[in-house]
Amino acid sequence: MRIALFVALTALLACRFLFSESTTDEQLGVVAQFVASGPGLSGPTPATTAWIDVALIALSAVALAISRPRRWLAIAPFVLIAAGVALSMFAADNRRLALNVGADTLITLIAGAALARMISAQWMRQLVLAAVVASAAVSATKCLSQEFAEFNDVREAYQQRKAALIEQGVPLDTPEAINYERRLMSMEAFGYMSHPNVAAAGMALGLLALLGGVAGLVSGLRRGKVEQYAVLALLLGLAAVLVWGITLTGSKGAMLATLIALIAVTSMIALRRLVAAHKWQTVAIGFAIYIGVIAAGAGWGLARGGLPGSSLNFRWQYWTGAAHVYAERPLTGIGRENFAAPYLRYRSIDATEEIRNPHNMWLTLLVENGPLGLIGGVWLLLIVLLGGVRTSGLPEAEAPPNAPPTPRAMFVLLPIALALFHAVFSNTPFGAPGIGLLWAVEIVALWAIVLMIVVVAWDAAGERGSPWIGVAGLAAIIMLVTHGLISIAPTAPGVLSLAALIGAAICGRVDSAPGGMPDARRLGIGLGAAAISGFAFWMFIINPTVCSEREMADFRAVLGSADATRIDALLKQTPDRCDPWNPMPTMEVARGLASVAVSAGQPKPEEFAKAAEDAAQRAIERGETGPGPWALIARLHEFQSSLGDQAHRSRELSAALAAWREAVARHPTDTRLRASCGLLAAQLATEKPDLREIARENLQAALRVDDHRSPDDAQRLPTSARKEIEAALARLGE
Repeated sequence: MRIALFVALTALLACRFLFSESTTDEQLGVVAQFVASGPGLSGPTPATTAWIDVALIALSAVALAISRPRRWLAIAPFVLIAAGVALSMFAADNRRLALNVGADTLITLIAGAALARMISAQWMRQLVLAAVVASAAVSATKCLSQEFAEFNDVREAYQQRKAALIEQGVPLDTPEAINYERRLMSMEAFGYMSHPNVAAAGMALGLLALLGGVAGLVSGLRRGKVEQYAVLALLLGLAAVLVWGITLTGSKGAMLATLIALIAVTSMIALRRLVAAHKWQTVAIGFAIYIGVIAAGAGWGLARGGLPGSSLNFRWQYWTGAAHVYAERPLTGIGRENFAAPYLRYRSIDATEEIRNPHNMWLTLLVENGPLGLIGGVWLLLIVLLGGVRTSGLPEAEAPPNAPPTPRAMFVLLPIALALFHAVFSNTPFGAPGIGLLWAVEIVALWAIVLMIVVVAWDAAGERGSPWIGVAGLAAIIMLVTHGLISIAPTAPGVLSLAALIGAAICGRVDSAPGGMPDARRLGIGLGAAAISGFAFWMFIINPTVCSEREMADFRAVLGSADATRIDALLKQTPDRCDPWNPMPTMEVARGLASVAVSAGQPKPEEFAKAAEDAAQRAIERGETGPGPWALIARLHEFQSSLGDQAHRSRELSAALAAWREAVARHPTDTRLRASCGLLAAQLATEKPDLREIARENLQAALRVDDHRSPDDAQRLPTSARKEIEAALARLGE
């Protein structure tokens, strides 16, 4: 049973780097029109992620119950992180995101701990690291495929789709559309992830794990062993593919972090006898250096008002904005994935992006999960680092001299488990012609082949390769926490899952404990815990999330139909009632009803506009604190102003102006919101002179913010918009 749990946990964590998960189910407007003929994007949904979490927590509960208990020092960080997730969830504006994403992060970490408890033999640690390498190698080959084949096809399809959208009158000069096109044309590979930096971080983890195998094999090379040299050549070839894949992402941060990690572990190897005798001191010194780098960067930024280089300076703007966000709820945090809306209130005039994450793993923990989350995260890192230093075992190996090789059955069982999990959770469109064969070759077969090569290499290294498991894992963790200072990668589910595998490999204890059936009482406790956790997940996460997705799918189907009767029926129902904690479906309903209201020939525009406004108000009540619902309400009032007499027009425009001002208050540096608010105030100022100052303030702010943007910034106002603003200011007598 322990072997079965070990295989299942390893496969499930390894496959998460091979599909792009989404924590939100929001529509992307014109971007969705670019990439598909209908609404929605492919890939796992939030409900899929919730089912993954159920599988992980059930497996972990059983694994933890049947294993030997650990000291409270090893349990405390998980308790702290769980407390941080719970407190921040109740304090969050969007509780659904805070709960779903917070639970996913916590469960991934628990799964890594459970897997570490299942490791009882040297070959298990080798197999876990080999699984990391295999997932990274599959992603790297995907990057190569994107660079040399797929991107060209996508660009061609994009140009055709773009021409069709232009003919339909779809606006393509929005920042969203411009950024999408620029990213597409940048040709930066991203493997199976959603962002190049995330893909690069995962591949760097695999590369460092692979280099540990190379070092172990080299340390055990014997003359005349031709097969060892053949395996070494294959490993070096895999390393070259991984390096190539990382370079195709264009992630300089991942490359630099990998180099820093290699320098760090090389220094440890050079001082291996000293390190082996002073493990705690080694971790303390490394942690002190890490804190010193953070302090030096913060000091430089505070003294100079920014950091050197455009990329680091952008991040300094994110971090200073995050500091203001943290000040709003310093004890509880704002909840996982709740950063985007409050950040907009504090975004610097020089900042060019609307981000969802502070781009720093420790700042993310502090801002989103409060001090408890940060303390728990730091504590957990110290445990893993100490495990890496201990497991490296230099200059002596930890494994017994005659450690058994990896059972060859694992070459079949583990790939089969990965294939099953990937097929269930990846949302691969197997119904499309040829997709099944492509999936079987590009993912499953390639993963199995790489796994076998790496495992054979570790086995060939024998007892001499044992300490290199710790060295490789330690290098991977150092790379990740270094990259995490400037990147969102460590918080991405796929990368966090690979990190959990690496943590398990270096923290797992190798002993001679038999792998028979566990104690019946412990097994019963584990099964009971799995059942309870599964039920809790069903009640609080899966049921509302699945129900919302089903309702939204039906809603999109109605909007996409030409059936006027079905569309009219939307006025009599509320297709967002499943989850009162989730404002995203409600905002989608509001946008959908608004699109129906303004469509040509709509016989009931007032009714649909009112229904859309009500939905937007519900979204605000449910925790949507960004400018989106207020901007939509403003546009609806402007639309309705043309549907009645002069008195009606005056009331609607006044309501529109009030909504625009609310939107501006939630995003003061958005030039388009400022322009819309100022232009409407200028229009109404002819009848209400007291609005002249409001108009002038917003129009001047729009130009001032726009002047801080670089000429190629997607957020820059079009020339026509600037001329309109300048003309309005002239009329106001600036």
